[in-house]
Amino acid sequence: FVKNGIEVWSVCEGQLKIETHTDKLINYIRFWQASGESIKTSERVSERHRQMIEEGIWRGGSRPYGYDLVFKGRIGKKNRQLLDLQINSAEAAIVREIFELVCFGGYGTHRLANFLNDKYPNPEKIWAPRTIMSLLRNPLYTGRLRFNDTLTKAPLEELRIIPDSLFEFAEI
Repeated sequence: FVKNGIEVWSVCEGQLKIETHTDKLINYIRFWQASGESIKTSERVSERHRQMIEEGIWRGGSRPYGYDLVFKGRIGKKNRQLLDLQINSAEAAIVREIFELVCFGGYGTHRLANFLNDKYPNPEKIWAPRTIMSLLRNPLYTGRLRFNDTLTKAPLEELRIIPDSLFEFAEI
């Protein structure tokens, strides 16, 4: 910005300049310190996400197929309703069918996508091999929440759609 004639101001530090070698050093130190704070914040957030997974708390995000997002009384820090997962029985039946066709029917993801699109035609839900692959790799269907490499220690039976043995057999 400064090189293009735009003045850069900070509420705390005042005008940021890069006119002298000292200005460049001070800016380098300032941004290095800010980068360190950002790293520390990232570590704190990641640690809290790990704790939430170990406690069996849904961290939020888009709705996984086979589940509904429902309000069960949890309120967040900003006084807003937090949604939790609950099994959607109609979609859960399709999830079970997917795992059974892979394990016992010998279906691959392409064949399964064609089968599902023919059997359950829905312009809002078009099955793709990649979607099926991510579904087959998601441990949530065994009742386990995941954040990076962290899984809930014990499965949450109220979220289990398939048994562990079926998930392990289908894992691609």
